[in-house]
Amino acid sequence: MKSSYIAPYTAVGITSETKFINHRSEIPAIIDEISNIARTAKFFSEFELPVKLITLTEGALQGFNDEVHDMSAKDYISSIAISVDGPEVQQLKELAIELNVYLAFQARTYDDKYQDRFFNQNILLSPKGEVVLQHYKNTVLYPSEHSTTPHDVLDQWVEERGNGLDAFYPVADTEIGKIGFAMAMDGSYPEYVRGIAMNGGELLIRVSLPAPIAGKFEIQNRAHALNNTMYVLGVLGGNAAIDETSPIDIMGGASHLIDYTGNIIAEKQSPNKSFVAGTVNIEQLREFRITSPIMGWIKDLRAEIIAPIYSKQILPANMNANGTAYNAESYTKEVLNGQVKLMLERGVFTAPSAPGWEDRIVGSIPKED
Repeated sequence: MKSSYIAPYTAVGITSETKFINHRSEIPAIIDEISNIARTAKFFSEFELPVKLITLTEGALQGFNDEVHDMSAKDYISSIAISVDGPEVQQLKELAIELNVYLAFQARTYDDKYQDRFFNQNILLSPKGEVVLQHYKNTVLYPSEHSTTPHDVLDQWVEERGNGLDAFYPVADTEIGKIGFAMAMDGSYPEYVRGIAMNGGELLIRVSLPAPIAGKFEIQNRAHALNNTMYVLGVLGGNAAIDETSPIDIMGGASHLIDYTGNIIAEKQSPNKSFVAGTVNIEQLREFRITSPIMGWIKDLRAEIIAPIYSKQILPANMNANGTAYNAESYTKEVLNGQVKLMLERGVFTAPSAPGWEDRIVGSIPKED
């Protein structure tokens, strides 16, 4: 039960320019630019305590051309997706070694076991350049994002990895604490973060949330920190331009470090190249968890009365069992529409009183007069 002492340290989140690339050959130059930002951020963040963790945001390496152009999975895999064993990740491993930090980043990756499908991954590298954690995004930004989730290939996923917490909410037990990820939309579902907490997570890395909902980023992250007694490092992307000529802020919010009581202890609001840095004290968190009679909330969960909430299937599993099943239009019409109707049928949603509401359900085709 006893663990090694972890001294307080500085965690850094980097905001870089989001570039919408057309080919993976563009990534090395992007990593070179990010590396220069990371070196500067580390230098100026170590005036108090050493930097032990640096986090990049979603889209830092590849941008979001798959979403903007509604690319097919096959086209995206052939041109932009990368492999965890590829040269791009090797370049980041070298940066982690050079800076002697844990380096967290996001990438859309392919796996030969899943043809015509790609995943959205968070990856954590150790100061030795080892891959110590791979998290696969559990909920994508429907309907625009076409990456596959574990739930979309659930039967195959469970056969290969089991159905325990590690299969869906993995946590790395590192020299700087137990670290987990919640990427973008994952953090809009409290259950996914609770899964990280129940798997021992002490520091949650949450990256990105697009405008106009990015204003909810702070609200969600403070709630995650408070409800699960964990640190949350939330990092948002910066300026981006689809046509490379008119960059604008696509995230619309502030990066921050939140402590285990829900208080913001460091924040930075800037769409330009920037960083946020703050102190993480894992020993203090661990002491708080075992001594607070109230605020270690998860120790008091009543599992028996929680389980019935999720006893009925909601979103169908295995939607991408044999390939990426939907583009943006078909997902909206064939899936989102049906999910709203399911909630209405079960009495979870109540229909509005204004006439014609059936035609306003997301994905509905308005009736002709």
